[in-house]
Amino acid sequence: MTADLLALVDQGAASATRATGRNSLIQVVWTYDRGVDLSGLERFRTALTTGLLGRRIAYSPLPFGRDRWVATTAAPRIAVEAAARPREAIDAWLDERAAAPIDPWSGPGWHLAVLPLTDGGSAVTLVVSHVLADGVGTATAVAEAALGTARGLPYPREAAAPLTAARRDAALAARELPAAVRAAATATRLARGRLEHDGPAREHPVGPDRWAVAHVDRAGLAARAAALGGTESTLLFRAAARIAAELGWVRPDGQAVLGLSVNRRGEGDLRGNAIVDAEVVVDPAAGPDGVVALRADVKGVLGALPDAGRYDAFGPLLPLLPRRTLAALVDAAPDPTRPVTTCAGVGALPPPVRAPDGSAADRTWFRLAWSALPGRAAADRPAHLYVGWTGTDEETTVFAATNLAAAADLRGVVARAVAHGG
Repeated sequence: MTADLLALVDQGAASATRATGRNSLIQVVWTYDRGVDLSGLERFRTALTTGLLGRRIAYSPLPFGRDRWVATTAAPRIAVEAAARPREAIDAWLDERAAAPIDPWSGPGWHLAVLPLTDGGSAVTLVVSHVLADGVGTATAVAEAALGTARGLPYPREAAAPLTAARRDAALAARELPAAVRAAATATRLARGRLEHDGPAREHPVGPDRWAVAHVDRAGLAARAAALGGTESTLLFRAAARIAAELGWVRPDGQAVLGLSVNRRGEGDLRGNAIVDAEVVVDPAAGPDGVVALRADVKGVLGALPDAGRYDAFGPLLPLLPRRTLAALVDAAPDPTRPVTTCAGVGALPPPVRAPDGSAADRTWFRLAWSALPGRAAADRPAHLYVGWTGTDEETTVFAATNLAAAADLRGVVARAVAHGG
């Protein structure tokens, strides 16, 4: 394998994105109580091209071929809003920026923008295609750019000539065919098990996409966790379970199933998505005594995790599937008796991540967003619930996104779940 070949997990993300026409995005948000230093931000923008964001994807000329990374120094200009807006308008502006074109193949795979605020402050946001980098990968790219550290990606500047690429990719596909057959057998078994569920199914009607955040004092969160014999993550898992319970996104027995996106990014790891999935079942109604048990459950699940994720098992099969088939699989309705709340915590962000213009922002947090690929009309997603969090020294920000009709007051739901504490 060559360094420019997408890892199976990244091929899975790329194939799913092309099939559905829907971009999954990482959005970093910084807010300042002062005006942002545009010259410092310009240095940051240029430096982003020397790290994990200094690349794009080259299609294989074969419909069943694997994609490749190509290095690029192209960096979209900083989009500075001409008119200042009140601080209360930041959320709407973030949605606008998330909807701006993102294309990890032709570029740009990311973009950077500034919103002047009427109170003299500034908001800054970086939007990144999830195919290029996951949350930890984006934090790594931001930190390196803020420090001026060049990574030097081992990719060619141009894609191989079509005939050369076709021969190369055909040979690779032939070598991977046995793995694709094994992946197909595994997928068939899982699909059969997915259809064999017992118990009454709860309806989960969908509505418009909504998102909300809650900012929590980190010292207080840590103190509550210590008093209950847990960790900050344990309390956040419990908050996620309570959000799921209030929205009815739980099993018939009231238990919440949390799908944990566990990052396995090591030193020098160039994967866009260094993620392994795990699941833990949480009782949203458990009292304070449940914190210790949940901590043990999570520790046991994480300790038993393999190094490879589901895309490593199914990856060889994905390029062989017709686009419509793959889109149908990606957007298949969830098991109504076992809905899963996707959870991802990036953890405490190091100081460089919080200083894109060279000085610390007053608030830094991440969220997940979605948009259509340029020129595509992405279908509505099936019912889903996502809960994630990022942290600084001072606070932890909990982010939730869903299209469940029950989430009309999502902001209140998140605030209540977080305030409940342990």
